[in-house]
Amino acid sequence: MNWGWKIALAYSAFVALTLFMVINSMNHEVNLVADDYYRQDLEYQQQIDRIKNTRRLSQPLHIALKGKVLSLQMPEDIDPRQVEGVVHMFRPSDFKMDRTIPLQLKEDRSQVIALDDYAGGLWKVKVTWKSNGMEYFKEDNIVLR
Repeated sequence: MNWGWKIALAYSAFVALTLFMVINSMNHEVNLVADDYYRQDLEYQQQIDRIKNTRRLSQPLHIALKGKVLSLQMPEDIDPRQVEGVVHMFRPSDFKMDRTIPLQLKEDRSQVIALDDYAGGLWKVKVTWKSNGMEYFKEDNIVLR
């Protein structure tokens, strides 16, 4: 085989590899963190304010995982009757598994969430709530087994 055939073979292999990579990347599913990420980015100053408000509380929101039960305990300076918010269970590896749960505190400022039907692995617990006109946010990572 002379050098002309070797160049043609190398060029053909390059074209085949390039076509394979293009087709493979077009068939790959892309999971965005959020579909409305641009709007969320524009509103991020509000998120910074929520985090600052949360840091000013006398005690932090306590998020604990025991087995497949997630418990939330609000600080003492939060009135459970004045609270409205959500718990967003965010799965970084698969957005289809994300869930949003309304925040429904008991009189002792706690809420228990059963996670029996949640897949094992890393989850981000994002709690956003409003109380007495102030907005708050707390995020924590948990690993389900």
